[in-house]
Amino acid sequence: MKTYTIQELRNTPIQIKVYSEEQAIKLAYAAGYYIDWKPFEAKYPIYCYLDNFNFPTWNLSENEQKLHKSTIIEFNQIENFMENKKIIGYKLIKPEYTKAVCAIEGYICFGENIRDGHVIFLENREEGFKKLQDAKVLDLWFKPVYKEEYKVGDWITITEVDSLGWLNSTPKRTFYIVCNPASFAGGTYWRINGGKALHATFRKATLEEIQQAQKTIVKMYSSNKGEFEIEVVDGKAYYRPENKHLPKEWIRDIINSFDEIIICSNKKENPYNVTIASLNVGCYHNCKKCDWENVYKLLK
Repeated sequence: MKTYTIQELRNTPIQIKVYSEEQAIKLAYAAGYYIDWKPFEAKYPIYCYLDNFNFPTWNLSENEQKLHKSTIIEFNQIENFMENKKIIGYKLIKPEYTKAVCAIEGYICFGENIRDGHVIFLENREEGFKKLQDAKVLDLWFKPVYKEEYKVGDWITITEVDSLGWLNSTPKRTFYIVCNPASFAGGTYWRINGGKALHATFRKATLEEIQQAQKTIVKMYSSNKGEFEIEVVDGKAYYRPENKHLPKEWIRDIINSFDEIIICSNKKENPYNVTIASLNVGCYHNCKKCDWENVYKLLK
């Protein structure tokens, strides 16, 4: 059975036989319609074709279909159908055609800054993309960007801050989702670690971004060599200059060594308490208990 991609079905006489409202909505999402689309009072099966830029057209009954000479395919003949995903925009992959794109579109929705490869969102630019589709260059010069699905526990990276607020006071841009979207301050937002509402545009984080976000650097004091660093990644401590793992039990023993001790003399007199306030650890002298405690709190 021959299969087709969504791109191959656009602006062709090929009819797609759709058997349910669920299939119609999925087809619209894959085609790029940015709100839920479904045929009104349809009697299934219906026949859809993608002659409009970003949503299917349908109005052909079984009898009317017999009069058409077009190819008819089944819904399951759509190749790599992206279930639960829809096109939200495009990226220019042929920057050498930037001026040609703007000329076709008329410099109304796009400017020449599209050459930098950022996402050009569909919303409010449908007419511009329709011109590119009609000129048969959209699928040649651009690649689609699909809406990503998120769930609690996903790591995300912020790409654009939507409003003034706490995000403007931190350089951190990678977080993990701790709560499903909920109403807050007149909008509906995801919540990320720390319980803060996420007023931002974001995408799924890369593995490198996740590892960087999970990494915590603890500054450590020494009297002879100045400050040094312990790196904690995913609950494990490392001394990176020697790429050495520092076991949790070993750090606990260091902390327990900072204690008040009783010095016993022959006369068993102890006029003062004696406290070990600092230790030499490796080549670093007079390390502080509070610094090692800060490391220990981060360990799993």
